[in-house]
Amino acid sequence: MLAATRADSEWINLLFGYTPVFSPNRTRLATANSLALNVVELSTGATTGRMHNHGPTYLNLPDLIWTDDSSLVLLYLDDSGYALSPIDADSLVESAAPTPLGVAFDPDAPSLVRFAGHGPNGEIGIKIADEASTLIRFFDPASLAEIPDQQLVLSPAVESVRLDSYGIGLLWIDDQELWYRSAGGESRSLGTGYTAAWFAT
Repeated sequence: MLAATRADSEWINLLFGYTPVFSPNRTRLATANSLALNVVELSTGATTGRMHNHGPTYLNLPDLIWTDDSSLVLLYLDDSGYALSPIDADSLVESAAPTPLGVAFDPDAPSLVRFAGHGPNGEIGIKIADEASTLIRFFDPASLAEIPDQQLVLSPAVESVRLDSYGIGLLWIDDQELWYRSAGGESRSLGTGYTAAWFAT
């Protein structure tokens, strides 16, 4: 991952990985892939890293999210299916046992599982899309226990689901049509011809 400090500065290589995510106080940046998790201090450039996949079970890490300025949650996939792993952002070690999502990986009918952002009280939103529907499930950021009464159900063609920074608005794309749902639950179309959408933070 490359970065520049000013418009006329040279590009520098900060980290390896994908899904770069800023900490809530914007002082650190985390990235992960199936090789490693990395966190960089943006003021100094100091990087902490942790390698994965030393054991017999291969972990695929498609996404990560910050729960506060010192804690991360990794979304990973192994032979048992998808799970959430809470991580201390300073030591990069697990702070508790993983939480299985109960979503298996089926290569003939795969589910797409990604983080969608945070709810209004910091809940972690997770998008789970398959051939039947796109489901947004919410989890407590501290215990990772699911909050089932906050589920949202969208059509199976939905892509690029994102909660806003306050957790009260929702953007998604359904067959290249951009939709917005307000806190009151009203949905409206914002236009067609889109392939991705996100909120400015």
